[in-house]
Amino acid sequence: MTTAARWSASPPAGREGAGPMSKDVRARYPKSRLPFAEQWRASVSPEDLPLFVTARRRHHVLVLLLLLEMHLGAAYLYLHAVVDLWRCHMTAVLR
Repeated sequence: MTTAARWSASPPAGREGAGPMSKDVRARYPKSRLPFAEQWRASVSPEDLPLFVTARRRHHVLVLLLLLEMHLGAAYLYLHAVVDLWRCHMTAVLR
């Protein structure tokens, strides 16, 4: 099986989306052996690779959602301040 086929292969039955990674799987891979570059895939055994890919994807989705929420909150506060300032200005002009 080629490396690309292993990466795209579906995980074994019962292991997909099963929540956080189990402690025994994490214990086999100290964090120092898993760098942030794509080289980490070579240090993970093929049967554990889907778990790591899923956990990594979950982390990225969570970070993106937090960033989206932060930007939406900032946009709401900005628009709220602009509308309040406009109302104040319009009441002063119309008097």
